[in-house]
Amino acid sequence: MGGSMLLYRQFVERDDYELFVVTDKPGFQSSHFPVINYEHSPLVRRVQKTRLSLFAHDYIHTVASRRVPQNILDEAEAFQPDVIMMGAESWIADLAIRLARKMSLPLVGHFMDWPTYGMLGHQIVKNYCSKRFTKRYQACDLAFGICPEMLEALGPHRNSEIFYPPGKQRDHKAQPHSPRNQNERFQLLFAGNLGQWYGTMLLALAKEMENEPLLRLRIAGKNHEWSQAETKRLTDQGTFCGFLKGDQYQRELDEADALLVIMGFSEDSKLIESTSFKSKMADYLITGKPIIVWGPEYCTAATTAIRHGFAEVVNQETPSEVLTKTKYLSSNPQVCIDQVANGQRFFDKYLDPGPVFDNVLRCIKQLLPSSRTATSEPESRNATSR
Repeated sequence: MGGSMLLYRQFVERDDYELFVVTDKPGFQSSHFPVINYEHSPLVRRVQKTRLSLFAHDYIHTVASRRVPQNILDEAEAFQPDVIMMGAESWIADLAIRLARKMSLPLVGHFMDWPTYGMLGHQIVKNYCSKRFTKRYQACDLAFGICPEMLEALGPHRNSEIFYPPGKQRDHKAQPHSPRNQNERFQLLFAGNLGQWYGTMLLALAKEMENEPLLRLRIAGKNHEWSQAETKRLTDQGTFCGFLKGDQYQRELDEADALLVIMGFSEDSKLIESTSFKSKMADYLITGKPIIVWGPEYCTAATTAIRHGFAEVVNQETPSEVLTKTKYLSSNPQVCIDQVANGQRFFDKYLDPGPVFDNVLRCIKQLLPSSRTATSEPESRNATSR
């Protein structure tokens, strides 16, 4: 979801590019750019719906990209792109590599999440995809890593850049944090994915905080795996508010006193959490609210927050430590104010969408012939794979 939002902000909210998209997301269409949908064979789609579905996903990750379908090649040649751009996590990135080679075009890659995050397939294929990820990195003429830790994990590259996920375009600076009256409940908000380890951690935190008279946890999101009874209990007590969009989400952010970012503690998530940068961090930093990062010492959210001083960090998995930090922020308004100020400085330097996207465009234009960049036509025509 975060990667999709980043690409939306880069390609749709700005008019720097003329875009053509190739995707394997069934039924995906857009009013903003032309789309061609890659369709797997009927046999693969049928097996995906059976108990043998992992084998179908294994096939997709390892075999499906070995040939560029003629219809995609024809559409790409008709579009006449200057650059092929890919989201590097998916198998379809390998198709983008082959397309770039066929058309003798520069290849630009976005490396946002390690490919095994949320991936379906057998472990041997997941290991294969990790190795492919690094090979995709080396295949790029220009590679964007979502944080320094991602580029470090991928290794040396002839032309790589850090590309933190920018926040929303803002019309004004966030207002300084205003502490609540001491008799009001201090509200901690988590908004995001509730699947995998996140939902489990939040359920434990909700139980830890439910009897605190001056604190309140709010959880917004989807994909949780809680029981019906747990979901009802959290909803009835005002903790769980479901998946929020647009104005509802903004109102919840406005009501919150502090915001929570969660990173997984398990060994299975270590590589993922040590190479990703949560896109929600960018939107959190412009709210003027203090942040608590709950994650291991190696996760990028924690290391970045400590390095720049914009959040409280909880490195223990026990929810009681998060409760302690929440109480600390609720009773120390000056700490909140100082951290918000540090967050503003970090945002202005690394996450402000104007300068960030200008730099990305500059890097891409450097790949193009000088005669092309001197024209007054749209800055860059991109065929992208998702």
